[in-house]
Amino acid sequence: MAQHDNINESSLNQGTIVTGGDLGSAQRTIGGLLWQFETAELEKEDAVKILNSVGIPDHAYGDPGFPVSLQQDYEILNEVRKYLRSEVSLEVRLFQAMHFTRAHMFGALGMAWQSAPTILDALNVTINYPQTNWGRSRMIVASSDTEDSVTYQLDMLPTTFGSPKDVEETYKYALLLDITSAVATLLDIVSDRSLLKKVRLPFKRPDDWSLVARTFRFAIEFEAPEASIICEPGFFHHVPKRSYPLSFKLALKLVEKEAALLEEDATLTDQVTRWLWASTPPLKKVEIAKLLGLSERSLTRQLAKEGANYNQLFTEVQSERAENLLANHKLTVSEVAYRMGYTDPAAFTRAFTGWKGVTPSKWRSLD
Repeated sequence: MAQHDNINESSLNQGTIVTGGDLGSAQRTIGGLLWQFETAELEKEDAVKILNSVGIPDHAYGDPGFPVSLQQDYEILNEVRKYLRSEVSLEVRLFQAMHFTRAHMFGALGMAWQSAPTILDALNVTINYPQTNWGRSRMIVASSDTEDSVTYQLDMLPTTFGSPKDVEETYKYALLLDITSAVATLLDIVSDRSLLKKVRLPFKRPDDWSLVARTFRFAIEFEAPEASIICEPGFFHHVPKRSYPLSFKLALKLVEKEAALLEEDATLTDQVTRWLWASTPPLKKVEIAKLLGLSERSLTRQLAKEGANYNQLFTEVQSERAENLLANHKLTVSEVAYRMGYTDPAAFTRAFTGWKGVTPSKWRSLD
């Protein structure tokens, strides 16, 4: 099921894409937010009040597997952020938390990371089962002769909650959570921590950074174009220190079960759409059919009963993904094409023009 076998390889300055996918699944569990309640030292009464404010019942507080939508996730994260101690910056607080973050805290997913055959296999578990992880970003894994890298991209959040300042700070909070959690778990599962060389952040260096600046062996680069983890070349083939085939198989079964439970109430159209969003570029029709335990013909027939078809869903996902990426003016059109899985920017331009009736450059100028 490793999706890196399905990714079109492309060679730009970033290296060759090995695998990638969207961690921000529309269907997810509340586990990561419960963890944030603890880190923010919220009393149960305050935590439950936050849950109720977005339509989640009291009992979800004690149920890490309770499903929430991505919109609810962001709304809760925004409220939790307001409870964080203000004497330190978000950057300092989350990098301090890395010292206490371990893979096993992520349940079955963490068990799979620890026991995976290689680091790449561990990353692909996260990508293949976005419903079970607590991430929110789009993750792109690339390799070159000089470095291996994991890049995290997060679209600007919808302005349906709070002030513009709230949205900006919650955006930073969400992106920092993803990258610091990833760094912490990678450091926990590798046998040689020196393989991790640098962390890049697209934010200004906070005034209080000196509080943590000397506590890490790797370099931290601020005001970078994107959030990313830079490692030694060949890092993805590294074997985790607790790698064990049988444990990995057992952990995968648990992850699959959790993902299946979250899919139970979803229509087939929803399930196909989630899989299209979960990989970059979207999986082929035959690949999605296999993941859902259907033949390609059965998938076509059942989608038709719901008034949908694969090509329509593919176009909707790719069109929206392209809009989101083009809204980030730090990325050139060629870089957006690369993120979309196109080896040739001209091919992306033709596809986008077919979707929107204008070229990507023209669309961006009208935005």
